Parts: sequence; structure tokens; C-alpha cells
Amino acid sequence: MLYPFRRTFSETFNAFLYGTVDAFNPPAGVPISTVLDLASTHDIRILPIEEKQMEIILKENPYWNREIIPANAYRGQTQEVPTFAYYTVIVTYQGMDEKMIYDITKLLIEKNDELAKVHPVGKEFNLKNVSKGVASPFHTGAKKYYAEKGLTVR
Repeated sequence: MLYPFRRTFSETFNAFLYGTVDAFNPPAGVPISTVLDLASTHDIRILPIEEKQMEIILKENPYWNREIIPANAYRGQTQEVPTFAYYTVIVTYQGMDEKMIYDITKLLIEKNDELAKVHPVGKEFNLKNVSKGVASPFHTGAKKYYAEKGLTVR
């Protein structure tokens, strides 16, 4: 059954639990706590995205990326699973204080090891991933920080 309406994560998850949808694709970094909880009480299957469908999805959504859910991320999921994902993007407006955005950008990049202690996705805040999945221009404060690190962003 396809679920054609947009719902919050909680609404979608509850619809899955109550059987009104057969599948869902939660927009969060692995491991997702609600999926961990679900896998602890139910047998779940993490479905791979087939290559043909992946190409269509990525063509229609250029801000998404190929990703792999690592083996054993969830109970019963013993193999890597190809999927798609999008990176966390912090959005502001151009009039936001340049120094504040510079400081926030610096903090996220230089303290990503501390972020990773809170959630594994924190390790993805690094210079290698700066522009992955970003469809909008960068704030001048972020551009300044990245330029100091030898990167050019749009």
C-alpha cells in the first residue's frame, strides 16, 4: 500500500506500527532510535533500493545521495543495504550575522568527534562532506570558514 500523504515522522511510524502502511523510509541518520526500538520487538526487513530505481530517485532528487546501511545496524539485518539518503543541511537567511554562522560552521566541523558521541551521524559533519546534497548557496559566514580551509563552495 502506498501512503500518498505527507506525515510527520511520528505519524508515519505509528501508521506503520498499526498496519495502515506497509513500509516507510525514515529521514534520519543510522541508527534510527525508533527503528532500533521496532527491531527489538518485531521482525523487520530493511529493503534495498534496486539500481534502476536508485537511478530514477537520484535523477529526480539531485540533493539525495547513494548510501549504505551498514550490516548489523539493526537486529536481524546482517548484510549491507543500499539505500538513498540526504545530508543534514542547516538553513538560515543571508542576513544572519556572518560571525555567528562562521562560528557555528567551525564548531560543527571541528567538534564533529563530540557530535558523533551523541549520534554516529555527527561524524559526517566534516570537510569531505561539505557540499554533498546542498542545492542552495552557502551563507557568507560558512563560505569564509571553508575558504580558510582551502575549499570553495557556491
